[in-house]
Amino acid sequence: MKAKISSCFLVILLFVAIFCGSIFSTKKDSPEITNEEDHPLILPKIEGRVLEVYENYLIVELVGNNRIYEAGTENLECIENFQKDDIVKITYSGNTHESMPGILVDVTNIELKEEDILQE
Repeated sequence: MKAKISSCFLVILLFVAIFCGSIFSTKKDSPEITNEEDHPLILPKIEGRVLEVYENYLIVELVGNNRIYEAGTENLECIENFQKDDIVKITYSGNTHESMPGILVDVTNIELKEEDILQE
């Protein structure tokens, strides 16, 4: 009788060990990226025409689809440099909040689009 109880106890203990091992396993299904320089995160860039300039954000009309968005960044110095009708390149997360106007989420950079210099 003791042999049956001890063998049942061992089987239960084995299942508990397997279950706990699968919960606390540190093995991952995909390789871990440890060096961000080797695998940079590429954020989308869009172009827009500045409609209005405010103290900490711009209102822009996107080139190509005529949608209007608010684009703000923590780098407030760059916003002061823009004027109405400037064409700008905006780097952001790719996400938007749909409202009127829409909001570009996590803007990381706003820069003036370089004009093509005509050579005579």
